[in-house]
Amino acid sequence: MGKIIFIGELPLNLIFGRDGGVTVMPCDRIGRAAASLAAAGHSVVMVGEAAADPVGDIIVDYLASAGVDVRSVDRFTEGRSPQRDIFEQPDGTVRLVGYGREPDVEFDTVWPRIDPDDVVVFGSYFSLNDRVRPRLLDLLEHARARKATVVYLPYFETFQVPRVTRVMPSVLDNMELADVIVTTTDDLQLVFGNRDADENYRLHIEFYTPRFYNIDTASATVEKFPEREKTAVGSPGPGGVVDALKSILSTLSRP
Repeated sequence: MGKIIFIGELPLNLIFGRDGGVTVMPCDRIGRAAASLAAAGHSVVMVGEAAADPVGDIIVDYLASAGVDVRSVDRFTEGRSPQRDIFEQPDGTVRLVGYGREPDVEFDTVWPRIDPDDVVVFGSYFSLNDRVRPRLLDLLEHARARKATVVYLPYFETFQVPRVTRVMPSVLDNMELADVIVTTTDDLQLVFGNRDADENYRLHIEFYTPRFYNIDTASATVEKFPEREKTAVGSPGPGGVVDALKSILSTLSRP
């Protein structure tokens, strides 16, 4: 069994409940899946960046305490780690406000060793950021040359991308580099304007790769393409995404 290498943004989330309580949650789905898989015994590496500040310390300590190798997380000094304030609304939705300041220099970090049986997972807005992409694309091309399995998660927050058309060329370039694409139904709506997994597969994804998984958070199922097999995974709601992603990546990392 090879390593699972994650590449993505490392935010700190503050969740403000309707009851007035505040919950601290490090990372988004990529970082939380990395921590969950490492805690389950997988060899996991995180590639990304976090400021050398208290927020960055919380994020990196969270990953390291779960067993994630964080030597490829760049700790920058000129800027602030991304933070998201998430406000629960009475109707069950959330309002999200993002903070942070990127460094002015191009993203750079020490590459992890990549072997043929490794799985390399990338996504989030990090993979669309012009400051990050030159180094990221070099790393992904290296992963492909090393015969690793490359998995793309095309997701981002709406406050990061006010107009999806501006990032679609980068999304499509990322899809071309992927062996496997993993989405949620909400991702499909945001990126392609359509929640139907089968239709999106035929119109937008199959051209790039036949291997596609869609996580439907409402029904807590994962649909695997091209087989069109559905499996119950995790629990309904956004919290089930990490469980589903963990299951998918565990399967992909098996020899």
